[in-house]
Amino acid sequence: MEQVARQTIIRTYQQPLAWTARSRVSPTIFQRLNTNDNDAVADFIKAYGNEIWEFSIRHTRSPHEAETLSQEIFKDIWSFADRNGNNVSSSENLVVKHIAVRCLIKHKWQAMTRF
Repeated sequence: MEQVARQTIIRTYQQPLAWTARSRVSPTIFQRLNTNDNDAVADFIKAYGNEIWEFSIRHTRSPHEAETLSQEIFKDIWSFADRNGNNVSSSENLVVKHIAVRCLIKHKWQAMTRF
């Protein structure tokens, strides 16, 4: 069972995300989030909210679980912006994708170890 779950997580990680590569927000969005700019939060949610929700619903079993995963993703993005807001060298789209995949793996791992 654990081997099957681990293979599922690996396959999920290897699947390409459906998000576009174009930057849809200011290149300094993490800097803006780091300074607690309320407009940055709204811009970020407007730009990435649907993609994060679709990613979450596609990789979970229920809307409740997808909501939990989406919240974890946003929480980790906010934490990342707080720690690294002024030092981000990668594209924000790529950073968001990596955080989302990392949260998914952590979420699946926690679900496996609960039982």
